[in-house]
Amino acid sequence: MLISRFDTDVRKSRFAWWRMLTWILLLAAAFGSVQYIRHAQAVWDALQKVSPAGGDSQQIIAGLHALLGWDIGYLIGAFVVVVACAGCILRQAWARSVLRMVALLLCVWVAYGGVMLWHHGRASTLLRCRRDSS
Repeated sequence: MLISRFDTDVRKSRFAWWRMLTWILLLAAAFGSVQYIRHAQAVWDALQKVSPAGGDSQQIIAGLHALLGWDIGYLIGAFVVVVACAGCILRQAWARSVLRMVALLLCVWVAYGGVMLWHHGRASTLLRCRRDSS
């Protein structure tokens, strides 16, 4: 008689939150990838329309290249997250440690972004208060 591991684990299986969170992270990274690709396409189209003969065109071209670089960097990061999540969902041995590192980096990135957003909001509120009082 052949017994699979799925037949024996039915009684022991319980809902695993990490599986659901892995799927949510996978879907968010895939959605982010689509957004980065669309933004990169829009930046590329804008870059093609800028004529290099103008006076400020070099600054505009440099700014668009910087935006394109950020889009490509974010796209690579989102691809790494998708691969790590897919490996974890497929229960690959390497994926667990990679996904832990990715989750740690994402937590640090979100915390940093939140602190920077808070400082930016506070600075703009202080400027608005100073402007209103004068």
